Parts: sequence; structure tokens; C-alpha cells
Amino acid sequence: MTTVSADNAFLPASLESTGPCPARADYLELRFATSVGHWTWCVPQPGSEPPDPEEEPVDRLAIAMGRYGIQAYRHTGEGTGTALPSAAAIPLILDGIPVRVARTLIESGRSG
Repeated sequence: MTTVSADNAFLPASLESTGPCPARADYLELRFATSVGHWTWCVPQPGSEPPDPEEEPVDRLAIAMGRYGIQAYRHTGEGTGTALPSAAAIPLILDGIPVRVARTLIESGRSG
């Protein structure tokens, strides 16, 4: 596997489709399109909890492999920030927030 430099570690991704996760009926599959291929992520169905007003607003998300599996993170001009719980990230993604996916997830063929 080739080493990815920091400037192209994340690729812009657009949410192409959603549907039931083939592996778990109680999960939702998100399918993203990027310039180098497609990538899917199965996540728990989003709840109806309103966002916490104390939370810092999120303008862009990055999806990458974290310590405990694939995770969504705040993403700023300075790089990847704090992780977000899936329950907070999924509604943002479904509402159209800009998303970037780690190139290593796409190139490895590893879906979440």
C-alpha cells in the first residue's frame, strides 16, 4: 500500500444513496461517491434526538479509522478534530453537510 501524504489524506465525498444495511437490518447503509471510487458505511439508524445546544457547530465532517473503528470527526482547515458520536454525525450527513472520507478507507476497500 502506498503512503498517503497529509494534503490528500481525505477526499471530498458526496452522499450518493441510503438504504438498509445488508449486514444488519437495524442499521442504515450510506453510500458515498469520491473521485477514486465508492465507499459504504453501515451505521445505526438515526434517532430523533435534537442536537445539544451546548455543542460547537459542525461545518464539515471527516470519516476515518479511529481507535474503535470507523468514526466521524469534526474537520476544519487545520485538520481532523474531535470525534462525533454516530447519533450526532448521521443526521448531519443526511442533511447534506460536506463530508470527506479518508483515502485509505476507499483504497483499502474497507467499508464500515
